[in-house]
Amino acid sequence: MADFLLNVLFGSLYLAAFAALLIGYLWDFCRLKKSTTVLILGVYCVLGTAADLLVAGRFGYGAAEQAVYILVSCVIPYCFCCFLTRMPLRKYLYCLGSISIQVFFIVGALEYFHISQKVLLELPLYRSLLCLALLALLDTVIICVFRRFAAPLFRDYQSEDAWNNLLVQPISGAAALGIFYFLTDFESGGAVTMLIFTACYIALSIADVAAVHSIRISIRATVAETRLESANQILDLQKEQYRRLSASIAQTRQARHDLRHHMSAVSAFLAADDSAGLREYLAQWGQGLPAGETQLCTGNYAADIIVGHYLSLARENGIRVDFSLHIPEDCSIRDTDLCVLMGNCLENAIEACMKIPPEQRFLRVESSVKNKYLAVTIANSYSGRAAMRDGAYLSDKRLRQTAGVGLESVSAVVRAYHGEMKLDGQNGVFTVYIMLRMLEKEAAQSK
Repeated sequence: MADFLLNVLFGSLYLAAFAALLIGYLWDFCRLKKSTTVLILGVYCVLGTAADLLVAGRFGYGAAEQAVYILVSCVIPYCFCCFLTRMPLRKYLYCLGSISIQVFFIVGALEYFHISQKVLLELPLYRSLLCLALLALLDTVIICVFRRFAAPLFRDYQSEDAWNNLLVQPISGAAALGIFYFLTDFESGGAVTMLIFTACYIALSIADVAAVHSIRISIRATVAETRLESANQILDLQKEQYRRLSASIAQTRQARHDLRHHMSAVSAFLAADDSAGLREYLAQWGQGLPAGETQLCTGNYAADIIVGHYLSLARENGIRVDFSLHIPEDCSIRDTDLCVLMGNCLENAIEACMKIPPEQRFLRVESSVKNKYLAVTIANSYSGRAAMRDGAYLSDKRLRQTAGVGLESVSAVVRAYHGEMKLDGQNGVFTVYIMLRMLEKEAAQSK
């Protein structure tokens, strides 16, 4: 019994080395808590190894044991991880193909050096632990490389067509390397066989890295294009603000020019002791004065331009506006990112208000600074009808088939500043809650 338990212990460590590779790739997408995931992984490796050893003890290391081992080490973990993660299917398949390429090479190399689970159990303790340590080190290197270069892309890149095209390479590569592995006897094969197998693995890995690099280039180009569009939008808003300011200055100049004539008329009414005529004249004069408008002053020049433009647009469309904004000038958030965030949210809010009767329209915008976080709340009335899929609101512009591009852009900005965004629509009020971490200036400028 003691020998069986010892074998289960070493065998579960061997299995855990491969399971860790799968979990390491999918770590950011787990639905469960990290500690719960690790616990389930450990229990599964122990039970799976025990089942494999029991089958081997009864039927020997033949076809039955191989079938159980493939089931325990491949089929069930993949099915479990597919259920465990929130990753869309196309990303999961890409990830699965990339993992399979690594696993086939590692297993093939272990067989070439005659290191199997059975052999591992028969080795002296220190050699078994050394083999497991080397295997764990190799897994760790692969996982670290993936998490450093690829994991952010799996989290943030949303282009469905690009992922559909990109997943072909790792899936086909894993299938080819798998066929090579299953048709080759590495234990009796020579060094040439292993060199060919290694060359295939290196070529597929380079192709995988090139595919990931192409995504990175695409993301950088998209970010640069978005920032350019935002900069152009800010420039257009500045032009509009300048036009409004020029018109206001012209009105003020005209009013000052006419003031002398009005004062003369008032003096004439007073001299004639015509109070009724004076009251009527003043009433007519008051009706001719331009309507006053509350000036926006958030403390941040870019925010004044962006938010001021959309609040003026809201008033022109009969939307009741209420705002309480404070955005520090030195908040270290790029003007282009502020434009993307505030512009998209306010544009969506105004469009939603325009779909309901004028008497029901309102827009409330609030912001404040709390513990190095910029908190923004935008609430607006809406029709109360909003479609959701996978926790994301679907765009009416896209016939409710996909999520809105504007909210995706806002989400990208929120992630860039290590913040959070929450959407809430109920009782005819749609609210966007946003928290952005105000980075240090040096870090923000390097982004």
